[in-house]
Amino acid sequence: MTWERSASPPPPKRVVTLDWRPLEDLLLLGVRPVAGADLEDFPRWVRLSLPPGIQNLGSRTAPNLELLAALKPDLILGYTGFQGRLYPELSRIAPPVFGAGLLEKVPEAAILALEDPQDQDGDGISGRAARLEGGLGRFGWKASTTSLLEQSALAYREDMGLSTPLFPEEGRAEVSEEELERVTFYVAHLAVPAPRHLPEDLRGKRLFREVGCASCHRERLGGLPAYTDLLLHDMGEALADGVAEGAASPAEWRTPPLWGIGLTRKVLGEEVYLHDGRAQSLEEAILWHGGEAEEAKRRFMALPKADREVLLRFLRGL
Repeated sequence: MTWERSASPPPPKRVVTLDWRPLEDLLLLGVRPVAGADLEDFPRWVRLSLPPGIQNLGSRTAPNLELLAALKPDLILGYTGFQGRLYPELSRIAPPVFGAGLLEKVPEAAILALEDPQDQDGDGISGRAARLEGGLGRFGWKASTTSLLEQSALAYREDMGLSTPLFPEEGRAEVSEEELERVTFYVAHLAVPAPRHLPEDLRGKRLFREVGCASCHRERLGGLPAYTDLLLHDMGEALADGVAEGAASPAEWRTPPLWGIGLTRKVLGEEVYLHDGRAQSLEEAILWHGGEAEEAKRRFMALPKADREVLLRFLRGL
């Protein structure tokens, strides 16, 4: 047996963190990283002050990759302290609920008239209705519930762990029928924000149509300017979450209504889009589109930058 001398690697000098957990650990150890993500919000949640000189990489989900590369870090720390197996379900964010009472009144015939599951018109769009026991699914990210009453009861069960008359536990309900109906009534009457378009935004609406966004985000459904068809569409593997729900496959999602989408930042204090909030801007949300929306995304990307901004300004006015 021979013995050889080995040297341990030198400690990293240029550390970057992409999550608050490793950033907090580093600061407790007296290590100052060169950059981190979501630094503006860090002091609100962690009782540690940030030392000067730490550069902000932007959001955790969409960091500034150019800045990251320029910093030439020798160690990048993320955080994987979640159950990967459960992540697709745990990562869901709540969809907007205003206007839900109006969507509930859309006739089934209006939804079925937009179906084209075999893509007979050859436009690459093959939306299909979510056929469920009791009617067509129209609520939830995957159109997995047919009524607001069911959607409210499901939210009580899945989000709050409370049983209802629709979903009792051991024959009893923690939420009474009256309470469930009152909450459902409240949600049904949440008004849709009025559009805030200027006359020049009409050009953005035209581009919205030309790019192909309106093939799924229908400008009117049952007389409502909801910008949805309430159909299921295959959005590609990048957005697939591995969860089959209701009538939807893992890659299928209900076309979300776009009315009021321009107020996301004002209401939430930040911009989060798509089912898990991964997109930090409307443009990023578009770039995540795939599957049936791949061609529309390609057309959007092919627009001159000025035209892309015109289209995005139209969306912000909805």
